[in-house]
Amino acid sequence: MITPLIVFLMMLAMSAAASSESQQATIVFIGNLESTRLIRQTGDAPVTCSSAGQCHIISNSCGTEEARLRITEVLAGPPLSEVTVTATVDEWCTPPVPPSHGPVLIWASRREARWVLVRVEILHIDHKGTRVIVPEEDGFIGAVPLSSVRRPLGVPILHSRVGDLPEQRIRALVQKGIVEVSGDAVNFRSAVSVEDLAHALRSNNRLERPGGAPAAQPGR
Repeated sequence: MITPLIVFLMMLAMSAAASSESQQATIVFIGNLESTRLIRQTGDAPVTCSSAGQCHIISNSCGTEEARLRITEVLAGPPLSEVTVTATVDEWCTPPVPPSHGPVLIWASRREARWVLVRVEILHIDHKGTRVIVPEEDGFIGAVPLSSVRRPLGVPILHSRVGDLPEQRIRALVQKGIVEVSGDAVNFRSAVSVEDLAHALRSNNRLERPGGAPAAQPGR
């Protein structure tokens, strides 16, 4: 006979397992790019159809990037030392993971047997020696809204030079309060410290995959 206590304990165990799986389904880490390769699409472009019968051709002229990164610090997720992430390369053929020798912050989601890139941000050091990221858009990293951890910079960080980017793009960033124009320099006005982000990630019980249920628990 199943007693209410047994039912409660079973539900508690299932909840703990689901939380553990969700934590393992996503990873936020700091790492360095070890190698990267471009896998170009061959054959006909794949077609996806919705339940309503609406079909779309998935066209990606530049293929998929596979970037292998050496992990130096895991902010949230499984304690891996190395990971290969895949990402769709847009029509301009710019690799999503920048080919830099400097550290980057990566958010990746586990989908079947692959780690898929969700977001990448280059790390900077502010005038106090603090590690920061300077995202042009807020949005999320893991379950954390970046607007909740974005702070003003005591000393601005260079974004670009006037004329490097379309004026409309710079104007939009200025209106959002992300950057300011000073002379011929476009500077970031605010940043997100890695420590603040890590604390915010740890304070959440779970990390959710964007747009769906948790993926399968990963392996290497």
